[in-house]
Amino acid sequence: MAKGTSAKLALLEIETILKENSDLNTSCKYHLIIGSFGLDSNVKDLLLKMKSKGYPSKIIPSKNGKLSMVSIQCFNTIEEINESKIKILKESKQKGWVYIQ
Repeated sequence: MAKGTSAKLALLEIETILKENSDLNTSCKYHLIIGSFGLDSNVKDLLLKMKSKGYPSKIIPSKNGKLSMVSIQCFNTIEEINESKIKILKESKQKGWVYIQ
């Protein structure tokens, strides 16, 4: 595959993921955050990495708008996230924290 073609496919993949991300389920109040970045390229890289591993990752903008956070998974209740966070972080080999939206 030509270099320009693979770059176009990568850009299309990122645009598709970001469009899916815009449909963020607002009923999810608790997010397991695995990264927070000021550079969009870092956010996209981590998002693509986690999606390729099968995680329903999303981008969450910070309240001040200066950073974007990568949520590896979201939950509706604090009980759900507390039951799942250690297992998810261990399996994904990530560190993280809980963000309440």
